Amino acid sequence: MKLPVLLARLALLAAALATAAGLPARAERKIALVIGNAAYPTAPLRNPVNDAKAMAARLQALGYDVALHTDVTQRDFTRAVSRFGQRLAPGSVALFYYAGHGMQVRGRNFLVPVDADIQSEASARSEAVDLDLVLEQLGPTRLAMVILDACRNNPFEGRFRSSGGSGLAQVDAPKGTLLAYATAPGKVASDGEGAHGLYTAELLKAMDLPGAKVEEVFKAVRVNVIKATAGAQVPWESSSLTGDYFFRPAVAARPAAEPKQADLQAKLEAERRQREKDAAALKAEMEKLREEVRRLSVAAAPAPE
Repeated sequence: MKLPVLLARLALLAAALATAAGLPARAERKIALVIGNAAYPTAPLRNPVNDAKAMAARLQALGYDVALHTDVTQRDFTRAVSRFGQRLAPGSVALFYYAGHGMQVRGRNFLVPVDADIQSEASARSEAVDLDLVLEQLGPTRLAMVILDACRNNPFEGRFRSSGGSGLAQVDAPKGTLLAYATAPGKVASDGEGAHGLYTAELLKAMDLPGAKVEEVFKAVRVNVIKATAGAQVPWESSSLTGDYFFRPAVAARPAAEPKQADLQAKLEAERRQREKDAAALKAEMEKLREEVRRLSVAAAPAPE
């Protein structure tokens, strides 16, 4: 056998003999941007900041890398969205959550910063944040969710020449995206009487359902919100998801019966003896190969002059 072949076999045997710790599979990267706006000078809201903080905490508990912003200006809003897009990578899961004022203007949806000075439809486009800016960030992801608890009455609607329409406009979700509204397009939802808006309160509970697909989560929210409002508020989604996603995967079932301690110890001892036997055989084979390598090295050495 030639020397290079022997060396290659020796390296393979050394790798087999070495005890290598298996690396766990790389976890799926989950990125979230959470924004809650409540401190509007002319139309303050009660719940969005509380909603955003609670949502951020829940997402962190579910393994998301979360950026939380509250009561943001237009400049900070657009910067946060841009940074959110920069953090997304191919194959990641993205989630954008917004609570606060939103509006539709001629079929386009806008999310309203706390410093927005909206006097007309034209100023809405420059003072607020176009929802399309958020959707444009989601291209590289495996799956994306956009959740809008922003279907309240438009406080600026009286300043528009034409009625922009109530609530938010219907938007078809881009490929691989789920777009969720607190209520149906063109409808409005109240801010809520407690610490959280009704929609977000129900969503926080449903996200904890083990083994529920994301579509089932939002269906549970819709059922409970409709029941709580006697049908006045109907949460709505547009989805183009092609794969399954679980906020909280199902808990693996426990074995029907635990093995007896004595049986387990016997099994472990048998495995230990087999490993020792295998290691001894590998060491013997390695020693033979080393001896062969030494013999070939001496034979290949040049004769002394």
